[in-house]
Amino acid sequence: KVMAVIKADGYGHGAVRIGYHIEDITDYFGVASIDEAVELRKSGLTIPILLLGYNTPSLYDLNLLYDVDQTIDSLETAKAMSDRAVRAGKTARIHIALDTGMTRIGISPDGKGLEIAKAIAALPNIKIEGLFTHFSCADMTDKSYTYQQIELYDHFVEMLKEAEISIPVKHI
Repeated sequence: KVMAVIKADGYGHGAVRIGYHIEDITDYFGVASIDEAVELRKSGLTIPILLLGYNTPSLYDLNLLYDVDQTIDSLETAKAMSDRAVRAGKTARIHIALDTGMTRIGISPDGKGLEIAKAIAALPNIKIEGLFTHFSCADMTDKSYTYQQIELYDHFVEMLKEAEISIPVKHI
């Protein structure tokens, strides 16, 4: 699958225009804010959209209204999304951020993180659509840290399998 990240108005080229130009060759759009996602939806684009970063829980109703997947980086944000989804009578699609070394957002790729993932999976009206991490220094000549991040990610995916937590989309 391909996710086209068209945040910041398509990096100044027009997110809606780019979205229509590439909608037949991409599976997901990635955006930075709920406003960007709403703009794409209001323009008529229908492919899945992932809000890649933080969104205040007070705006989760917009995720549900406009069918936008939300990045979740903690049990608290997952609970807030679950509460909103229950009240709206909808199922919220989420992607769990895994912190393998970027240290900005995400659950830890260890036993503690697994317990959080289990708790999130048990919440009502939540569908875990994806799991992702972000490379912190993939552009460096020395790729050893990037390879460590991949190992952490792959190990966590195995932990999820052993815990029988199914997440269909895994991306970096």
